[in-house]
Amino acid sequence: MEPLITANEVWGVSPKMPPFNTTNPVILEQNRYTKGSSNELAGIGIYGYESSVDLWEQKYIHKNALTQSWNLVVDDMGAEMFTWDLFTEEFCQDIIEAAENKNAWTTDRHQYYPTTDIHLSSLGLYPTYDAVLKKFAFPIAVKNWQLDGKSWAENMKHETFLVKYVPQAGGQMHLNIHHDKADYTVHVNLSNQEEYEGGGTWFPRHNKLVKGGAGKAVLFPQVTHPHGGRPTLSGKRYCLISFCNRGED
Repeated sequence: MEPLITANEVWGVSPKMPPFNTTNPVILEQNRYTKGSSNELAGIGIYGYESSVDLWEQKYIHKNALTQSWNLVVDDMGAEMFTWDLFTEEFCQDIIEAAENKNAWTTDRHQYYPTTDIHLSSLGLYPTYDAVLKKFAFPIAVKNWQLDGKSWAENMKHETFLVKYVPQAGGQMHLNIHHDKADYTVHVNLSNQEEYEGGGTWFPRHNKLVKGGAGKAVLFPQVTHPHGGRPTLSGKRYCLISFCNRGED
C-alpha cells in the first residue's frame, strides 16, 4: 500500500560520509551508482536487468533505496507499517507501458477479492522483480520484525502482479476489505496522485488511509491488517502488489 498521506517525510537527506578515501567501502558503493553516462542509461530499458544490473538499478531504483541504509530511509508509519522510496518515476512509467502494451489483463486469478491485474511472469519481469525484492524489500521486513534465517531472506516466495483501477464501465474501481494470502505484503504505488481522484488503501482497524507518489513502497503484515482499495473516481491508478510468504530454511 502507499504511504500515509499525513506522514512526515524527509527528502534529500544523505548519511554522513566519512573522510574521502578511495578504498572506503561506502564511497566505492556510491561510485558504483554514478558511473553510467546519460547515453548508457538511455540504452537500458525495463527488460535490461541481466545485461547490466548496475545501470538498471541506477536508472530504476530510487537513490534513497540504493543506499540500503534502512534506518535512514525507511519511515515507520506506526501500526507495524513501513514506507520507503523504492523506484524512480521512470520505472513506474515503463512498467505501466509494458503492461498496457501486453494487454493481458485478467479479472479472475484470485478466488476471493480478484483484481484487474497482470502477473509479472506474463510480462517476463518476474526474475527481475524477485532480485529487487531480495535486495531492496525483504531486508526491511527482516530488520524491523527481527526475522531470522534464509526462509525470510533469499528463500522468500512471492506472488507479484500489477493492478489497474479505473472508474469506466468494465473496469475495477475499488476492492472490498480483505486479507492477502501472505505473511506480509509489499505494495508499490505506480501512479502519481495527480493522475487520479479518490483511491488509496484503507485500513479500517487502524483508521489509516494511505496514498503516495509513484515509486513509494509500503510494507505491512497480514491477519492484523485487513484493508481495501477505495474507489478511484477518475483517471487511472496502477500499483504493484507482492504477496510475500516464508520459504524453506
